[in-house]
Amino acid sequence: MADKIKVFCLGGLDEIYKNLTVVEINNDIFVIEAGVKLPDQTKPGIDYIIPNFDYLITNKDRVRAYFLTHGHDSMIGAIPYIVKRVPAPIYCSDLTKVFLISFCKHNKIDPRYLDIHLVDPSQDIMVCNRKISFFPTCSMFPRSLAVAINTDQGNIVYISNNLIDTNNADGFGLDLRRLSMVAGTPTLLLMLDSIYANHPGYTNPHHKLLKFVDKSIEDAPGRVFIALEAPDLYNIISVVNYAIKCGRLIAAYDANTREILANLIAAKVLKITKENIASMDDVNRIRPKNLAIIMCGFGKRLCSQISLLAMRHNDNKLVFLNDTDTFIVGVHRTFDNEIAMTNAINDLYHNDCKIVSITPKDFARAHSCEEDIKSTLAMIRPKNYLPVSGTFENLLANAKIAIDLNIGLTHKNVFVLDNGAVLNFEDGVAKISPEKVPSGDLFIDGKGVGDVVSDVLLDRQRFSDDGVVILAATISKSKRKIVAGPDIQTRGLLFVKENDALLREINKLFILNIENEILKEHYSIAAIEVATKESVFRAIRRSMLKTPVIIPIIAEIE
Repeated sequence: MADKIKVFCLGGLDEIYKNLTVVEINNDIFVIEAGVKLPDQTKPGIDYIIPNFDYLITNKDRVRAYFLTHGHDSMIGAIPYIVKRVPAPIYCSDLTKVFLISFCKHNKIDPRYLDIHLVDPSQDIMVCNRKISFFPTCSMFPRSLAVAINTDQGNIVYISNNLIDTNNADGFGLDLRRLSMVAGTPTLLLMLDSIYANHPGYTNPHHKLLKFVDKSIEDAPGRVFIALEAPDLYNIISVVNYAIKCGRLIAAYDANTREILANLIAAKVLKITKENIASMDDVNRIRPKNLAIIMCGFGKRLCSQISLLAMRHNDNKLVFLNDTDTFIVGVHRTFDNEIAMTNAINDLYHNDCKIVSITPKDFARAHSCEEDIKSTLAMIRPKNYLPVSGTFENLLANAKIAIDLNIGLTHKNVFVLDNGAVLNFEDGVAKISPEKVPSGDLFIDGKGVGDVVSDVLLDRQRFSDDGVVILAATISKSKRKIVAGPDIQTRGLLFVKENDALLREINKLFILNIENEILKEHYSIAAIEVATKESVFRAIRRSMLKTPVIIPIIAEIE
């Protein structure tokens, strides 16, 4: 009987990060990646956003395995939350395992319930009597791998990222021999990263930071501060190794940086010894020429760290910039950090240190550009193609590359889909199914998964923007009157002298709502709260054009 196949994404389409792809073959479900996305300013109090995985919960008895291509949070961060509800073995490289466990510990999650199986990036395994082939890919994460799932219609190949770079450092190389072996079996479907699909040329060597900063590290008269993005492990490793080669000790600026370096050392990707490491407590005792301070972080948080150090508002008051220091900003400019990065660099110029910053035109992230995508497509020559991981603009650009390549891919077998849209396969032909799988966002707030709904987020946003008004009073059930209060407190909502009339009006409305209700035979505290929220909200919006959160607190005594 021919394999019955369907493929869909629960995250990563028309968005960057939060990747999750599902391959369903007969009665078996295989999950490729399960990542998180960081919230923006419209989601206060949210730690992470993960894909809606209701489909996996409903079909948890059929989920056979999770395959992780590498250890970035955007690929692994949802795993601890999903696997707790939908358990199955996890297959990944040794370094990905290190970062997965580190993510769990960072978020106070016990990783012992994760059933992790280590695989080599050039290994074949059997899962539920089905051959799964892995092959190395070149990205910014060491020992990254791609996945090929064998079916009787051909392989389903998922490549999270792949740069054409055959002359790279250990753990970052593209294994053409292994890739050609996988490509030797017909590929039913290829899925490939789209984030840089609208960037012409090859990514290599524009993702390599060292060629821009090696002289600055070597010739710096004093200390070297180097700000790097936490996910960019390729450049973290190359810069650290070069700084040591130049005779510098490495100091991790904060706990997050220490953890990243410790993970790389534990996995033997970063081969340095204790003699190469300095404590931040000793930075003022070490000869400046012999010191490099590494600062790793994420997006706007890293920009904030740079600004705080530049303006001497950092927590460690022993560390500040001086005129012999060199500060290297090895951070990529993106649409979501452009303003924060510009402000951070501007803050650095308040100091007399030398500043080295690379322009976005010269320095790119390690994502597949147009020629990388073309080369991968030409080697694999899939029957069907599904661009993944990127905005809709990225996905369309990726699809256009495939169609223009003239290797048999057309508008009939190249698909640009939304999360939840399903591809069905029959005799090697893919068709979009009328079926739609539930998809969307789940919010992680502490350890809660999906507990925070839109109303809560709206309230939090209003707290942040317009503040809160708390009204308190105590009423006597027997006397049917107010015996204490009312008391009005505000936070984040500025009342000036001119607003005295408004405060008196709010007080009057609160008393009126209480008195109107408690004179009834069967009064309701909830009814008082609702009436107070509505009337006070209208009064404040009319007078101040603000929309604060209104919280009435009414206590009862006998």
